[in-house]
Amino acid sequence: MERLRQLLDIESRWNKYLYIDDLITDQNKRSNGFAGLLFDFLLEEAKRDHCQQIHLDSGVHRHVAHRFYLNKGFDITCHHFQMNIEPDTTIEK
Repeated sequence: MERLRQLLDIESRWNKYLYIDDLITDQNKRSNGFAGLLFDFLLEEAKRDHCQQIHLDSGVHRHVAHRFYLNKGFDITCHHFQMNIEPDTTIEK
């Protein structure tokens, strides 16, 4: 079990990082600089907390958001994969 915990402890392998779960600007308020201000604030907070990286996921269809992240200095370093599954109701818990 300890070995499994080590394999799943991603944070220790990536050093200390800030993960942005959702960075969304109201569609009617976009192009006013709000996302940039929020991101700059998060960047300063991450630096203050001694983070070495910032991570986030973004939907593949969010091209404008991707351009924003690239302009802010992000690199595209991986693809995030997801698979929806149905629970097996024949197996007892």
